[in-house]
Amino acid sequence: MANSSPKSNTGDINADIVIVGAGLFGGLMAWYLRTHLPNKSVVLIDSGPVVDRVEAVKRFKESPEKGGNSAYKTVPWAPIPPEDDPAAYYDQKDHDSKNPLEQIGFGALYMRTVGGTSWHFTGHAERMYPNDFRMQSAYGRGLDWPISYKTLEPYFAQVEEAWGVAGNNSCVAPTPHPYPLPVVPLTYLDHQVNKAAEALNDSLGPLPHCRNSVPYDGRPQCCGNASCRFICPVGAKYDGSVHVEKAQGLGAVLYANSVVEKINVGADKKVASLQFKNYTDPAHPVTGTATAKLFILAAHAIEIPRLLLMSKGKNTPKGVANSSDQVGRNLMSMVGINSSGYVPEPVYPFRGPVNATGVFRELRDGAFRKDYASIGTIVINGGFNPTNGPLNEADDAVDDNLFGTELRARVFNKTASQVYLDNSVEMLPNSENRITLSDEIEGETGLPRPKIDIRIDDYTLDGTYVSWKRTQDILVQMKAIFNGVPIATPTRAAFDDLVAKQGVQAGAAMIAGTTRMGTDPKTSVVNEWCQSHDHDNLFIAGTGCYVTAGSVSPSLTAAAIGLRASEYIATNFKKITG
Repeated sequence: MANSSPKSNTGDINADIVIVGAGLFGGLMAWYLRTHLPNKSVVLIDSGPVVDRVEAVKRFKESPEKGGNSAYKTVPWAPIPPEDDPAAYYDQKDHDSKNPLEQIGFGALYMRTVGGTSWHFTGHAERMYPNDFRMQSAYGRGLDWPISYKTLEPYFAQVEEAWGVAGNNSCVAPTPHPYPLPVVPLTYLDHQVNKAAEALNDSLGPLPHCRNSVPYDGRPQCCGNASCRFICPVGAKYDGSVHVEKAQGLGAVLYANSVVEKINVGADKKVASLQFKNYTDPAHPVTGTATAKLFILAAHAIEIPRLLLMSKGKNTPKGVANSSDQVGRNLMSMVGINSSGYVPEPVYPFRGPVNATGVFRELRDGAFRKDYASIGTIVINGGFNPTNGPLNEADDAVDDNLFGTELRARVFNKTASQVYLDNSVEMLPNSENRITLSDEIEGETGLPRPKIDIRIDDYTLDGTYVSWKRTQDILVQMKAIFNGVPIATPTRAAFDDLVAKQGVQAGAAMIAGTTRMGTDPKTSVVNEWCQSHDHDNLFIAGTGCYVTAGSVSPSLTAAAIGLRASEYIATNFKKITG
């Protein structure tokens, strides 16, 4: 692979194509465009630093928390939501509300580094389901997309090949299809949960993974490191830096530590330039201007609308790409209340990838979606805590004055019997769920923080109940206990009491819908090619383009949409740029 060192910027940038965001989608698009437009110069701009994997693993090992962001150096000019307190970054009134129909806590996480959030994503590489693209037609809910599953099918396959997705026909997926790598097998824990699921007329199957089950594309086979949810120490799990480096090898230029602060639009409605500040020398940041014939925003479904809204000007009084007033609206995530307990016999979590290898087959799609939301339930291989779980059990045992062989036995027995089931429930688009600009500013950059307003409806709340009941029923079937008490048969009354006590939170895995796709410029931000309705030479990629969200991991579908957009750009570059 190419050297991933960024160029140290001392001034302005000029290129044929400038891509903002060197993450999962920006890197893939840069690679595709350099491959198919070899005579066009491509620049990647990212607000965060390049990640050194060796240093990241060392940092993770030294961290007492060992959380999702522990491996990565956070820089003051590219702040992110803290894992333990997202509201320290997001400005959200009533984020601790116990009424989810009025407000839910927005806990969605992301990173600002070269490679992006994919450094610590699960590696689940799922395709969205055909009916996810036609929710209004199929179930009278949400909206239909301007593209279909069939439209994206060839691009799904291209992404699976590029990432090295492992799977087979037994995987939980909308359609059986070939995968480039052999399936990542279910664990012993998965099989034990599946026995309980089958007794309840449900079942589990393997998840597709962009995690090497055999050596592939110069990356080694997964060896099941216990840290792999948050930092893969050997590079077996795909992340966005792979194609950033491939793009650099083809001549793309990377500018890291460069925060884009404003998009400038000319009287002709074309994007003319970007204003940015480069923090390679944090004590002496350099202000610059990036000009290009074509611009792509591939940063994130929070950072992109924030930038568009910050870019008000003479020719863009509502912000860039926002004549529809839809930028930042229709914010979607996933919600869920998870279930956990200790079962009587060892089930041996912490074997294989510690996030999940198994997912429940039912309730992803079907006629039930007329009444309640789609549900994704996975079995967490990392027990109650994927990195510190055994240490937490040891702390509890020492608090109970256990030492020596008694301590060892307690830690083994408790750790080996942990079952943790994770629920992700679909949200529908709602124009009042949105990100806007806060009056509060970031300390280093002076830019406004993102302000969040989000709630769920009865459709999603009912799905949340069904998902919680499912996982509680599984634990009851497995004779699980928690806090020394057998888990009780779940009821709606018990669920309502639980929600009244703790509320409902948006999960970490999904942020979508804030620059949505559509055919009508009055109700959407981009067209089916991810091209801005307002500015012909501006493309906006990523999960922000989603019209509806479903309950599958979002990354593969967004990557497929990005590849399709890249193909359109490569084919029509001269026409688009004049």
